[in-house]
Amino acid sequence: MDIVTQSSDLDALFVNKLYRRSMKEFNISRTGNFFAVQSELHLSTSIPHIFCSFEHFRGLLPLECFEVLKESPSVLNLYMLIEGLLMLPYFSQEGLTPKMICEIEETRRQRSWSRISPDFFEHSHPFFKTILASITKHSKDLISNDESIKRRGTVICPDKIERMSFRLKDLFLTPLSFYFYLEHPKTNHSCDLPGHCGFLLKSRPEMKSGQPFKFTVDLCVDEEEYPNGLHIHPEFVKADKIHLVPLCSTIDGSQYFHASITWNEHGISRAFSDENSFPWWELGMSELDPFMDVFLTAFVTF
Repeated sequence: MDIVTQSSDLDALFVNKLYRRSMKEFNISRTGNFFAVQSELHLSTSIPHIFCSFEHFRGLLPLECFEVLKESPSVLNLYMLIEGLLMLPYFSQEGLTPKMICEIEETRRQRSWSRISPDFFEHSHPFFKTILASITKHSKDLISNDESIKRRGTVICPDKIERMSFRLKDLFLTPLSFYFYLEHPKTNHSCDLPGHCGFLLKSRPEMKSGQPFKFTVDLCVDEEEYPNGLHIHPEFVKADKIHLVPLCSTIDGSQYFHASITWNEHGISRAFSDENSFPWWELGMSELDPFMDVFLTAFVTF
């Protein structure tokens, strides 16, 4: 690297850090109460689409559940609705009729939900292929590359080493940070800040009786915690617009474990060992190896 290039990079990093500090000072001066601002931000930055209770829908007949899911205030976006339907073996085996898909399209419009990314249907578990295939075949108003986009996170481990994948157990046992590159369409591709646009998520484990149970995820809005070269546009990137799905490496290839953390009030409901003494976790509808490699995928809606 020549001296001119190195100097230019250092100048860009300095400007980036200066921008972060000035924005924090601006927020303090605008409110006069920094701690109140931080508290308000914390309340609005928790990712709301994980470990939600499905108890209200259990015991209903499949068609009853379909009707209730469409109207339920617990269902916050189209991703949650589809993953709720995946929870029902009837629809996973039979798929959805064209009439039902038309009803989902009408619900999407009535509730002002964004359409979902076509990438959501990739790498699906074989058990879910029938229902997902029926949606892609018959839907005319549910899928779009313009209203939702997939991004895969890079994990920053406590030792500051960056990795694309991590062990499943780490998500439930260790605080982690994940950064994502994202050029949000609402910036009109006109961001003139140095570095890359994106966002940072921070996960924290929740233990139960000393055992792994669940985790929380928050969207970080403190620019000073961001890796050098990355910045967020908090006016556009919102926690309730980020839907998380784990992508796991299995012997059958990479698979999304749909609904495993979205509709799962029980977290890790059981830890056990197989006949070869290998550990397994029951997570939602799946039995998973806690040492398997996982990628954290974010579907961001606009």
